[in-house]
Amino acid sequence: MTKKTFWHNVIQLTNMKSRNFFRAIIIVMLVTACAVQKNNIILRPDPGQEKPFEQAPQQKWQIIESQNGPPEDGISEWVECYLNKGITGIESLDQYNGKYIFVGESTGIYLSALEQWAKNYSPAHDFPRLLALRVEKKIVASASLYPDDEYGEYFELLIKSVYDGEYQAKKGEVFWIKQRKIPASEDEENFEPAVTVSDTERYIFFVLLSIEKDLLQNQIRRMMAGIKTNRQPTREQSSAISRLQSDFFEGF
Repeated sequence: MTKKTFWHNVIQLTNMKSRNFFRAIIIVMLVTACAVQKNNIILRPDPGQEKPFEQAPQQKWQIIESQNGPPEDGISEWVECYLNKGITGIESLDQYNGKYIFVGESTGIYLSALEQWAKNYSPAHDFPRLLALRVEKKIVASASLYPDDEYGEYFELLIKSVYDGEYQAKKGEVFWIKQRKIPASEDEENFEPAVTVSDTERYIFFVLLSIEKDLLQNQIRRMMAGIKTNRQPTREQSSAISRLQSDFFEGF
């Protein structure tokens, strides 16, 4: 089809009702495009564009029992702080002044299995993983770029050094809660707790670990100073590493 023929068809179509005009233009253009190609063109709508992205609603859970008994009998203070404010909530309590707090947790439907997990939870084995995750989170939050770009090899080697370290962390209290999933259409304040453990109920066990702040800070500083990279950091990376070492424990 020539350009002359194309525009002739367009002019003819303008005599159609106005509500069909633009639809006709699109049809003519598609037909023309197919005619000038050696192979047929198959156009399919993008299914991802048919409807806007809908985020799944966040599941809500309500505590129906705890290690102390019914919810009204009270939950351990440090667990309450952890659930509401995270680690910083526990560290703000007077009894943990001067300590860094870490919490190991495990979720499941079998109480006896989780009790065994908590019994076997070991500071020597499990604390390095918790610490490495906390150090990594701090570095990522401090970086203005990707940590691998901003600090080079230093980032990966430091995390590995922290994970492989030995620490004088102490295991503290163990506490568990039992939760029931609240259906999306159900009022949080009006429901009957399920009788048996199922996919709508779960236990969560918390294990509290602590370590003296001064002790851990000195140990991490030695690790930071002892990292030897295989490739020489760039000037920008060296500056970023120096800032990290200087400011690391602010907000840690």
